[in-house]
Amino acid sequence: MGLSTEPVAAIHGNHLCGIYGTDAGRLDLAVPFLLEGLEKGSVCFLVAPSDVLKDVAEAMKEKRQSLDSDIKAGRLILTEHQKTPAAQCRFFEIAMKKAEDEGVESFRVVGDMWGLRLLVSASEMVELELGFESLIVPNFPVVALCAYDARKFTGVELLDALKDHADTFKFPMRMLAD
Repeated sequence: MGLSTEPVAAIHGNHLCGIYGTDAGRLDLAVPFLLEGLEKGSVCFLVAPSDVLKDVAEAMKEKRQSLDSDIKAGRLILTEHQKTPAAQCRFFEIAMKKAEDEGVESFRVVGDMWGLRLLVSASEMVELELGFESLIVPNFPVVALCAYDARKFTGVELLDALKDHADTFKFPMRMLAD
């Protein structure tokens, strides 16, 4: 049972941390966040392992009939994590700059962080979060939600994630899901 399926009233520059404890909780965080972005005309990114990409996309299709068109038009970008924090930040810089050059005015990002953790160390996770905060957030009109699975990350890793997402505390109950 998720706490809320209502979108988070986020503003550009928000870099949020969501923590979930079930697959349904992940959907409760990601689906409304991305759907709201699509409704507002943002280019949305979902960065996650392939099985999560599939699950979230299927849940979104139940609520948005045009999702396949959004994907084909590049309004929803489904991708797995890059192999390093630097490569992940470069991916966002290149994709967002290209989209801005084509007239896009805003972005939404959901990163299911377990996919990255499978590739890098806990300290490199912090490196990515800090890199995203310093390289992407100030340079693009973006709202980001980094989703952490409480079943897989250690308590210390979750504490580090919360420390790296000061904006989260503006929305404490909505960023936690079953």
